[in-house]
Amino acid sequence: VALVGLCINLMILKDLAPRLSHHSVNELPADIWAGLIYLAASLGTACMIDRLAVVHMFVNAQALPLNWIAAAGVTFAAVKLSMVNKVRNYETVSMPNVAMAYDLVSGGLQLNALVRDGSQWHWEAHFGNLACIYLATTFAFTLLSANSFRTRQLMTKSA
Repeated sequence: VALVGLCINLMILKDLAPRLSHHSVNELPADIWAGLIYLAASLGTACMIDRLAVVHMFVNAQALPLNWIAAAGVTFAAVKLSMVNKVRNYETVSMPNVAMAYDLVSGGLQLNALVRDGSQWHWEAHFGNLACIYLATTFAFTLLSANSFRTRQLMTKSA
């Protein structure tokens, strides 16, 4: 499974590299930056829930290569989809405001490139979503199997 995931990541990266080589860091589309912020926020949220589980997943887990391949797959797929299926109503990263919040809640602003309208026609979206589901499931099982897991601990962190 890890070898298949690695091959798929390399295929995405092979297609992504020429697209990125034409842009400097300052010229990348705004939704790539928004996607990277989204990924960082997701990782931060997972660390707030249980940072040791996150460290375990990416440092000393039994399925370490597969975890890293899945994380790279989510990232590569999201960046590629941000390049080929750009967000339509925002050209720059800007501070949140009421109009942006309304667009986000009503579906007018689709920040997540993996589930954006039009992404369903790209196989990278399906691979990225599968990798995301794998990482979320692995994180949940890591939490549940930890010796120190206590339901009350999770409830107090979420309150």
